[in-house]
Amino acid sequence: MVALVAAVLAVSLWTMRRADRSGLRALRAAQARLAQDTATSLDGYLTSLDRDTRLLATLATSTRRLSTDSVTQDAAILDAFQALATVVPHYRTIGLFHPRRAPLVAVDPTEDRSQVAPALVAASARLADEATREARAVRAGPITLAGGRSFYFYASPAGDAAVVVTS
Repeated sequence: MVALVAAVLAVSLWTMRRADRSGLRALRAAQARLAQDTATSLDGYLTSLDRDTRLLATLATSTRRLSTDSVTQDAAILDAFQALATVVPHYRTIGLFHPRRAPLVAVDPTEDRSQVAPALVAASARLADEATREARAVRAGPITLAGGRSFYFYASPAGDAAVVVTS
């Protein structure tokens, strides 16, 4: 009787260990798929962000070459930035930062303009300085503001200025 109980217990333990190993393999496979899917999604997002930022930098640089006055150029650039900040749901601010001019910043209409937007502009200005100084695209984040919201910043040089997109 004792031998029978011991045999049943041994088989039960063996079955549980096998199921445990099988469950661990399934969990590892699911985690690997999730990591791959997340990396693919993030790559697509960053590629899109890079493309948009470079496009905006080209737009700003091209607009600055026009024979119109700087006020008209600023209005055209800001209108383009505002359109994109309004249409693309995850773009919170888009700004053109020049060392000797006031920044041109478009803010998503749904964003908190009294507390969040000024903090985003300040962080964007620091990154714009780096992109302009190094003459290359740079990114930062996540930067967490009061209230626990986190943001990513992507800056691309635009001549002697830089365009920064906050997401």
